[in-house]
Amino acid sequence: MPEYNAICPECEKPIYSDTDKESVICPLCGRPIYVPRAVILFEDAFPTKNVEDYETPQTVAPPMHGERIISLGNGDQAVKTETVNTDDTVNPAQTVPTVSSLLKRVFMFLEDGEWENAAVYCEKILDIAPENPQAYLGKLMAELKIREVSGLSECAEPFENSPDYKKALRFADSALKAELSGYVESIKVRAYNKAKMAMETASSPKDYEQATELFKAIESYR
Repeated sequence: MPEYNAICPECEKPIYSDTDKESVICPLCGRPIYVPRAVILFEDAFPTKNVEDYETPQTVAPPMHGERIISLGNGDQAVKTETVNTDDTVNPAQTVPTVSSLLKRVFMFLEDGEWENAAVYCEKILDIAPENPQAYLGKLMAELKIREVSGLSECAEPFENSPDYKKALRFADSALKAELSGYVESIKVRAYNKAKMAMETASSPKDYEQATELFKAIESYR
């Protein structure tokens, strides 16, 4: 019997996984798994690491170059290998998305105005790295429909009360904190200048009333 050390979260079967890697492909279901989580699931299920009573699924060796693992279907958990054209072969381990690759997709989606897709990919990142400030920044930009980070300074109102902004600020380094705080401050300054100009150029009771409302809005930002 192989020495199991993890449980695949997808097919819920015990497997052996290289714990030096963050993500691997499950040899049973062929889906990418996050190794630390799979190890925790195994330790919770088998604190003594005794899997003698566990129904052992049929397994095969990891795919060789030019092969791939496919399901037999009919609810059978067994797998088999199928020889394929080596020109099309991709190492399954190389297809597991990383935080870096997911972040790149997020900002590509934002550039194209695909707000929902950007938000979905941010959540994928946070499933792997829940304290990633760039993922929260991406969620904030998707919510505000901003294509580029610098565009945050052009928002009509400050966004400092947004939960995603607060988390981005919480986990950000000093440079990102300064950048995001600067955008919020520039919005407030612009709003103050607009209210000041409106008050200075007011020539009727209605104009003064509108200028007063602008100043009241500024007070709510504090």
